[in-house]
Amino acid sequence: MFRIAFRLAVGVAFLAALLARAPAQEKQPPPDKQPPPKDKPKDPPPKLKDPYSEFFKPPKTIDEFWEAIQYELKAGKYDLAAAHLHGLVGLKPTGEDLARIENAAGGTRALLRLRAVPKWSDDEKLDKQARKEAEDLLFTLGQYHTDLARIDKFIRNLGGESEDHTPEERAYALRELQKAGTAAVPPLIEAVRSTTGLERQRYVTVLPKLPKEASPPLVAALDIPDNALRLDLIGVLLQRADVTVVPALWHLAASPNNPEGVREQASKALAAILQAPYDKLPAAKIALTREAEKHYYHQAFGETPIVAVWRWDGKALVQGWPGAPTVPVSKAEEYYGLKYARQALDLDPAYEPAQVIFLSLALDKADAPPAAGKVPDLHKLLATVNPELVTAVLERALTDRRPSVILGAIKGLTDMAEARANRPRTQGQPALVRALYYPERRVQLAAAEALIRIPGPNPPLAGPRVVEVLRRAAAAEPAEKDVPKILVGYFNAEMGQEVAKTVEKAGLQPVRVNTGREALRRLGEAADIDAILIDANLPNPGLSSLLAQLRADVNVGELPLVLAAPKERVDGLRKLADKYRNVAVIPGPQALDSDTLKRVLVDARPDGSKPLTDAERREQTEVALRLLSGLAHNEPPGYEVQPAIDALLNGLRVPKVADATMAGIIDGVGRLEGPKPQRELATFVLDANHPAALRAAAAADLVRHIQKHGLALLPTQISALESLAKDDKTDAALRAKVLLVEGTLRPDPRVTGDRLKDYKPPDPGGAPPKEPPKDKDPPKDQ
Repeated sequence: MFRIAFRLAVGVAFLAALLARAPAQEKQPPPDKQPPPKDKPKDPPPKLKDPYSEFFKPPKTIDEFWEAIQYELKAGKYDLAAAHLHGLVGLKPTGEDLARIENAAGGTRALLRLRAVPKWSDDEKLDKQARKEAEDLLFTLGQYHTDLARIDKFIRNLGGESEDHTPEERAYALRELQKAGTAAVPPLIEAVRSTTGLERQRYVTVLPKLPKEASPPLVAALDIPDNALRLDLIGVLLQRADVTVVPALWHLAASPNNPEGVREQASKALAAILQAPYDKLPAAKIALTREAEKHYYHQAFGETPIVAVWRWDGKALVQGWPGAPTVPVSKAEEYYGLKYARQALDLDPAYEPAQVIFLSLALDKADAPPAAGKVPDLHKLLATVNPELVTAVLERALTDRRPSVILGAIKGLTDMAEARANRPRTQGQPALVRALYYPERRVQLAAAEALIRIPGPNPPLAGPRVVEVLRRAAAAEPAEKDVPKILVGYFNAEMGQEVAKTVEKAGLQPVRVNTGREALRRLGEAADIDAILIDANLPNPGLSSLLAQLRADVNVGELPLVLAAPKERVDGLRKLADKYRNVAVIPGPQALDSDTLKRVLVDARPDGSKPLTDAERREQTEVALRLLSGLAHNEPPGYEVQPAIDALLNGLRVPKVADATMAGIIDGVGRLEGPKPQRELATFVLDANHPAALRAAAAADLVRHIQKHGLALLPTQISALESLAKDDKTDAALRAKVLLVEGTLRPDPRVTGDRLKDYKPPDPGGAPPKEPPKDKDPPKDQ
């Protein structure tokens, strides 16, 4: 009010000044008859007084600061309101202080408006500070309202008739419990369970009047094994008419383990809320399975990132878990989805749709790989369930495009070595063969390994695709650093270079191409590209054709693809991009902003298409090389490894490969035909960077290859091998193997004779020195 008075005072003072000056102005002569001005220095303009400092008393108390905040917010002066907010926080108001402000302002909405301020200040630091201080005040107020001792006091005030519990006190207690929200539910539930008669009924009648956010703990209370409480709660939920409570009623209405009264009450509540006769509603197991599917398909919580899960832990009604009162939405989906699927299986354990959604959810929400030596419970479960179920889960996940579920199901089938997994459940290709063509490299390699390791004949046409998947994985070029590789396609060389530099600045490794054809060729060479960034004007074959080919490619169809377009084409290309998966369009200049590139190429991408880590990349390369080596041994038979020869030969040059894997690669290369494997083995033997034991193994395979296929080494290699054999510094075991190589070179008779002549046995040594006689008795210690 004093601010309104201030504004009125300023207006009155201003009007009075005008009236005082008016007579003087009227007596002045007209401008043409006024005397000329005298030359004298002009006085500086008078300084304007700050009316705020003259009429406004700065706030000092909590109430005054709050009034100032409210006034400036109404006037749209958010920066001044932020200053007053900072002053208010500096006084460290208690929860009781804030509750008094709240009551005077007519409820919690007054303080909640602080959270709705769009922008406190243009200064980012001040804006961030004001937002934090507003949240701090709301937190302090929330702590006050949810204090358990305070809640217990108001619950007692709801009790029986006495002078201490007047109707006015009960009404006030109800209002305060409503402000407590979800925190009031657990103690109220305990009060209901521990009382009877009129007192119990008074507690029950409070429950429907709690705010909407109290529904989750009320629903969770249905899991308490107390049928009398369940009957009361069903009535409460029916009064609240909240459709979100429906999933919790299906099992109560259908389970034969529940008393008839509970089943009947839950059935009536379902019929009333859903406005349909109970016998016309779907079977409970079907309804529960559908509820589980909502969580599997991320349809239960909308855009909410954090969820408060309420549950009965066997002793009390609690929010979340110890140390985690709120959880990411993914964990909430896991909890509720598995709960509803489990309830469906409780009604009918053989119901396959519930089995499929249960296992799919469990695989989808599985945590990171376990510690070494530990077998997760989920893997144990996969090893004991019907393989037909795992195959059904795999088929559904392939249709739904859920990579995490696909990988889990494939691993389960591989561990079980289930021969039936190679055959289709119905018409069409087996699920593992479909996985070979799923455009995600982790899935493809897992499927290829499964088909190789699972016994039995290969499905038709699977062999060539398995070899191609292994070839691409084995041909992956090692990354310069542990960073994602980005294919950068620009026809303009100068612009392409600038974008490549920006990609590097974003912490990524660019792989440059100049045309669409070159991009397709490079993507087909190896499975080492993590995302694609191309200019919308990239020629040959043109954007429309290139975009269609990239999204239809069985190898890279899921990779994030970003188009950099001229500003005038952005809107049109976004409409085109909407027809495809994982395609984004950015204005061309943003391709020179490293933060934007990191966000669109790496951070903002769907699950399952995350870049490979350096460890994953090395593991995939080793697995592919190991499997190709086995195929070169004809283990298992039926695979033509010839198309992947170059990739297997490249394995001899891959750094940081485990010795056991490299030994298998050497053995596999030794079984290949043609001059190239022989020359690569010789190159490996001559490379001093490899361990001597592996070089010796390569020399032994080189001997066998020469004996079987004839000599195909280059003259320079032969000369280098001879020098290595003569070098006294060469490791003894390696030298022995290289000498065998030298023997397989089949020298002509003259060379053989010269070598015989050059042989000289070692000179005989003198007689060994005599050992001193041993004392019969050892000397005694002095």
